[in-house]
Amino acid sequence: MSMRPECPYFGSCGGCSLQHISYENQIANKGRSVEHLTAQQNIQIFASPPYKYRNRMDFIFEDNHVGLRNKKGGIVNIDCCPIMVDELNLLLKEISKFSFSDPYFSPKKSGTLKKAILRKADNSAILFVLDASSSRIAGTIEEITKFASVSSADNIVVALEETAGVLEPYAMIKGNPYLQSTLMNKVFQFPAIGFFQNNLYLADKMHQYCHKLLLSHETKNAQLLDVFAGVGTFGLLNAELFKTVTLIEENKISSEYAKINAQGLSHVHVECRDAHSLHKVVCTHPLYIIVDPPRSGMDQKTIETINKLQPKSIIYISCNPLQLKKDLLKFKSYQIKNAALFDFFPETQHAEVVVELIPKP
Repeated sequence: MSMRPECPYFGSCGGCSLQHISYENQIANKGRSVEHLTAQQNIQIFASPPYKYRNRMDFIFEDNHVGLRNKKGGIVNIDCCPIMVDELNLLLKEISKFSFSDPYFSPKKSGTLKKAILRKADNSAILFVLDASSSRIAGTIEEITKFASVSSADNIVVALEETAGVLEPYAMIKGNPYLQSTLMNKVFQFPAIGFFQNNLYLADKMHQYCHKLLLSHETKNAQLLDVFAGVGTFGLLNAELFKTVTLIEENKISSEYAKINAQGLSHVHVECRDAHSLHKVVCTHPLYIIVDPPRSGMDQKTIETINKLQPKSIIYISCNPLQLKKDLLKFKSYQIKNAALFDFFPETQHAEVVVELIPKP
């Protein structure tokens, strides 16, 4: 069924692409797609509020405006984004109304401001991203400090962006360099500069689902290996079920926060290493593995290592179902026991999929 899009920028903004389709049909279409990719029938589907769900958004400064990419690579000036939570729309208005004297960055100018990353968890934050090559960083910091005195954001952080797009922490203007979010009644700290789920409503449901999968196994004498662990959410929310838990995360900042979140749990160990070196991790049996890789999936060496380890169960969380299908074919001695779709990004074509693999008989 055709719908009237709620967003006035639909069609010009390069973000949402499905607002003209009813949410019921969006969910049904995604469900059929995932069933086809996984060769499973009647998968579980977890829906999200179709609007006001997103708790992180990256906005671009250009030509004295702040906006989002359009379909041609330019910028659409945005006053309000209906898929964002209300708190972030308030922060967006504050940024738009403030008169920064530093020219906004664009290909035609030499301004310092590049992006404003807005985040909302148990508290709120704005991460201002500056051009690392600019000679006006100090003056821009002064402007951001003035903005911080009138902004409702709990935390305001500044980072520098190198030419490769890598962000490096630079200055703390207001509050803390981290945010807090509660999942399954446990509080997690994560860096404002780092990754965390962008739909907290579904993030909690996904963790409950994974916890339920592990509860169906006998794990009290087993080890849990959480690969691509981030700040440790999957491993720590299931730590009580296992004798030992090992969190593997290559990003140094995220791994440090994983250690903070694991405080008081002596049987949890954090290793800052690339998944490519998974073969160097000490593992015991019985073994259970959770993997939450980036959109590119897992490299061949990581998959080979997991196959050699022969875990009792592999829970694979994927933000790219097409890549998931390719990776699943490489686990030749495993079969899918459970599969679920989590619609983390309503009004878009993206979806998150969780599958549990167990050894074939």
